Amino acid sequence: MHQLKCSSVAETGCNFVASGETKEKVVEIMMKHGGEKHADLMKATTPQAMQEAKQQMEKKMYSLLK
Repeated sequence: MHQLKCSSVAETGCNFVASGETKEKVVEIMMKHGGEKHADLMKATTPQAMQEAKQQMEKKMYSLLK
């Protein structure tokens, strides 16, 4: 079982923890959580900046899920 806390990925102060059998599932859950609960943080960005941020977050999540 893999777990990742939202506040480990971004400085949100959020206590949400994504859990899953695979790293891919944890990243999927975390990205969905971010889009639903932290959409306000993403509104001010361009689509290109959003894509770059998503890639950086995924990279960080995988590094934290060693």
